[in-house]
Amino acid sequence: MSNMRIVYDNAVSRAVLAASSTAGVLAVGNLQADDKASVWRATGKAARLTATWANAESIGAVALPFCNLSPSATMRVRVSKEASATNLLSYPSNFDRSPWGVGNAAIIQNAALAPDGTMTADAMTRIAVGNHYMYQNTAAPAAGNPFTASVWLKSGTYTGGVRVWLKDGASVTLVSNLVQLTANWTRFTCSGTYPANATGNVALYIDPSDDVGVAGDQFYLWGAQVESGLTATSLVPDATAFTSRASVKWVFDATGVMNQVAANVAAFDFDPVSLVSRGLSLEAAATNGIRNNTMVGAVAGTPGTKPTNWFTSLAAGLSVTVVGTGAESGIDYIDFRLFGTPTTSSSGIGLEQWNGVAAAPGQSWTASAFVRRVAGAETGITSIYCTFYGFTSGGAGSTDNFIGPNLLGKLSGASLAPLRTAVVGTLADASTAYVVPQISLNHATGVPIDITLRIGLPQLEQGRAPSSPIKTSGAAVTRAADIAVSPPGIRPAGYIDTWQSYDYDSGYVAACPAPAISLRGWTATQAASAYGYGGGAYARHWMTATQLALGLAVDIADPNNLQGYIEAACFVAGAYWSPKYNAAEATFTNVDTTELYRNDAGGQMAAAGYTYRKLPISLDLMPAADRAAFVNVVRNSRAYPILVSLYPQVSDLAIERDNMIYGRRAKDSDVATQYAVAYATTIEIEEI
Repeated sequence: MSNMRIVYDNAVSRAVLAASSTAGVLAVGNLQADDKASVWRATGKAARLTATWANAESIGAVALPFCNLSPSATMRVRVSKEASATNLLSYPSNFDRSPWGVGNAAIIQNAALAPDGTMTADAMTRIAVGNHYMYQNTAAPAAGNPFTASVWLKSGTYTGGVRVWLKDGASVTLVSNLVQLTANWTRFTCSGTYPANATGNVALYIDPSDDVGVAGDQFYLWGAQVESGLTATSLVPDATAFTSRASVKWVFDATGVMNQVAANVAAFDFDPVSLVSRGLSLEAAATNGIRNNTMVGAVAGTPGTKPTNWFTSLAAGLSVTVVGTGAESGIDYIDFRLFGTPTTSSSGIGLEQWNGVAAAPGQSWTASAFVRRVAGAETGITSIYCTFYGFTSGGAGSTDNFIGPNLLGKLSGASLAPLRTAVVGTLADASTAYVVPQISLNHATGVPIDITLRIGLPQLEQGRAPSSPIKTSGAAVTRAADIAVSPPGIRPAGYIDTWQSYDYDSGYVAACPAPAISLRGWTATQAASAYGYGGGAYARHWMTATQLALGLAVDIADPNNLQGYIEAACFVAGAYWSPKYNAAEATFTNVDTTELYRNDAGGQMAAAGYTYRKLPISLDLMPAADRAAFVNVVRNSRAYPILVSLYPQVSDLAIERDNMIYGRRAKDSDVATQYAVAYATTIEIEEI
């Protein structure tokens, strides 16, 4: 069991504070008032507090005296002493945008979960056999200067080595680090000082070491950084900012519903499968060649009327009906029922006329659609897939034919949103003049089938990956490019983001795990913030060692909070002092200001008052050095409160809770000098 600990100099009083949310006027600055009647309140059950300092402070403990946290609440404490830094790269995680350049490679946006938990990692794909690479030239002069490059990488279908290079403006290599990709995200770095005769500016190259490979080789990358100095520091915040877009755009929200974003308004997208943020959506211009993907002209019936420009190609023995149209999760759809006993093996639902979308050899195209099964079964069906194929100018089929993944067994679900399928291909037949997208089915002959497919917002566009949905209702539509700026990002001194670990990281630990205090006359919900009457809690975290800090972040999660929001009256952070032996006598006194009186009939009555605690601490058994240190520690505690814990980190959580106090020295104490540097007295701490 640890001895008494005292946080005697609250660094929070000198900090610049910020909070992730604030309810009304209950601002974060109230935490510096040392008044349990003046509180900061968040708007929900999770919140973040940050403190930054111009000069480094010593931090060994963090506490929230007088808070409404439940016993199951957790908090994560992180400390950073990093100085300010600048990332010299533009678009550090948007590798498809200039000034990034590529050779024999395509970049697929938002292809994987990134190290920070967002769906913002890109994929780099080899287009054809041979060397492929990417690079960016910075604006920083190379000659005579030290630099460090870093990037997070993870294997995909490509599992070989990757070179992370620093070069100068003439492509002369300064340093190269050949790294081996794994299935886990790893941050790779290389550092060096350019010679005085280096040419031009610093350049970062990312180059797979396998210079042959196969088309389609793919790996993931995120968070590139080039900074001054010979050590990689934490990732600098991305300074990329949206400026304009000349058209509307459709993206998914955090609930998986697709919504329209007006022109010239920044769009923030979410993955409809995981509901994880994709961040700021920045896309190149794209055109949906399918002229009608909102089902204009469709009429339900038997057989009903297909959307304008659509067609069906059915095996003999099959029938099709248009069951209906509608919108699901913001996605326009049509339901087709296919049923009967086919005598041949394939059928299809064409999404555009044969000469509706002009194309040319060498172009890469992507066909996509949202597809799910809403009735019937897959019995008798061997495959369902999205495809597109080529036609010559005369209407004959070309040899270009691209087939997407088999969707059999993958079409169930409550919504279309997570069920988007796509197929990518590069036209190779010199005679191809048009491309046609289709939803195709293969089925056994002579076996009855009955299935209803819901098809939503099909899209056919140039490129090697599907972009955000583009709605059309009679003609091809172009979604304008997102225009943005991406100056070098700057990380302020002591900055702490939501995911990196920095110099100290507690992980999520119990904040105040002792059972909640019960107060007679108060409900449990009321007692959680009855700070003036003995209620509430003291959240605390004792660090494993004192850390120098330019920044401090406390992330709080309390899903079982009885009041539905996080609240605290005080915020304490600083170094702590602990004696060799605990105090000889230290017994809490609960002071109750309730006044007793007699009524006219002589009966005893009580006028309820507020309560607070006092803690007398005897120096009698302390060693001489501890007595002297203790007197010095509490010297200024009449003006400035101190945090005292008699039994920190004791296994009996209730004992720790009941023997912690944030208060001031109650009165001046006589100090008797019994022998050199030894004192005898009792010092009393009174709760604020």
